[in-house]
Amino acid sequence: MPKDRLTATFLVLALIAVIAAVAFGFVKLGSPAHQRDVQADTKRVNDLSAIAQNIYNYMNPGPTKIGITSPEIPRLPATLDALPLYGQSYKDPVTGAPYEYKPQGGNGYQLCATFSLVAAEDETNQNYYYGPRIFAVHPAGYYCFSLDASKSPYETVPPVPMGITPKTAPIPAPVR
Repeated sequence: MPKDRLTATFLVLALIAVIAAVAFGFVKLGSPAHQRDVQADTKRVNDLSAIAQNIYNYMNPGPTKIGITSPEIPRLPATLDALPLYGQSYKDPVTGAPYEYKPQGGNGYQLCATFSLVAAEDETNQNYYYGPRIFAVHPAGYYCFSLDASKSPYETVPPVPMGITPKTAPIPAPVR
């Protein structure tokens, strides 16, 4: 009888430990649906970063850029299809729709996406994003980032979107 009681006690304690571990995981990481939203937003941010860098490279060709034979200043492409995306197809990971690109005249343009979650400057997941900081802060829902093709996206200081209050100051653009 004492052996059965010891086994039952051990099983109850093991069950409590497993339930506590699962509950801790959900509290710390969020639900699987939340993690899918985090991953989708991370993919969106990485895609927009790559598109912005491609636009910058297109507008600021180096001296060895193949195909550029004169010092003419390139114009913003009318659509993203005109960019050399190096075999990549940048589309929203959930809807499959292409990201929105809006030339604004001159060197200005906007890249737009619909985000699942708010990403504030001080959130933990931003510690793992090393791309242009302009994309690190965004509200949930549809949002457009305003960029200048004459500046690298890494030099662009992000504006703080409405409704997001960062706890840390944005990193200023490098001084040249």
